[in-house]
Amino acid sequence: MFALAMPAKESTATVLLLLLVGDVIAVSRYRTVSWSLLIRLIPSVLPGLALGALFMNVVDDVTMRRTIGGLLLVMVLLQLWQRRPRRTGPARGTAAAPGSGAAKADMSPASPQDVSAPGTTPPETPSSGSTSPGATPAGINASGTASTGTSSSEAPAATPTPPPHWVRAVATGIAAGFATMTANAAGPVMALYFLAARVDKARFIGTNAWFFFLVNLSKTPFTTALGLYSPTNLLLVVALIPAVLVGAMFGIWIIGRVTQRQFELVTIAASAIASLALLLR
Repeated sequence: MFALAMPAKESTATVLLLLLVGDVIAVSRYRTVSWSLLIRLIPSVLPGLALGALFMNVVDDVTMRRTIGGLLLVMVLLQLWQRRPRRTGPARGTAAAPGSGAAKADMSPASPQDVSAPGTTPPETPSSGSTSPGATPAGINASGTASTGTSSSEAPAATPTPPPHWVRAVATGIAAGFATMTANAAGPVMALYFLAARVDKARFIGTNAWFFFLVNLSKTPFTTALGLYSPTNLLLVVALIPAVLVGAMFGIWIIGRVTQRQFELVTIAASAIASLALLLR
């Protein structure tokens, strides 16, 4: 989004320092981090940073913005495709429709064993409440305690959602490194990646904060080598630090008042708006 407010090349160093201020606040506030996701991402970010630095020397701002906007739009469309409603077949155990084979089977005549002749007594069958000599009563296990009908070993265990495939992690790392180096616009890229990983809101924010803190620190040698720091940039950063603090406090306040679904929908919508704005500007 910063690439929309200022020229991409001239704003890189200024915005980078402001982002580092916000990163320090975020990593000190949000401690829930998915380190496995970060370990998959960080190695592929460095090639993306190098590609972004080379790209900045050979293209103009318009080409840079449209390249990043197109990349974001593709990722938004992929996220929407993954979230599309899927058709499911009829659930098991539902009532049979009239005229179906299951319904006809229910109306078949009873077998001779089910019907007693007039004046005769049906043969006794063991009931659930009766016991034979030496047998353990129903509902009581061998130790004499009541059983619940299921054992703890048979209970299905909840399996965590696996992280995205390593190919997606490498591609996302390169794309994020490229986008953050050229226009500080890697936020939507990482947001879509973490949404695809199905992380909860707290882990999303904490992992995202640490990712950008580490990445922004690693960007400073590149921006220094490109000669993007100046006294004017440093004075502007100092003047804008109070605004960064206010924005950080507002973000902390509002994040506790939205649900997980609202958070994901707002993230996707913001990514889509950013991609279209970069393409059309």
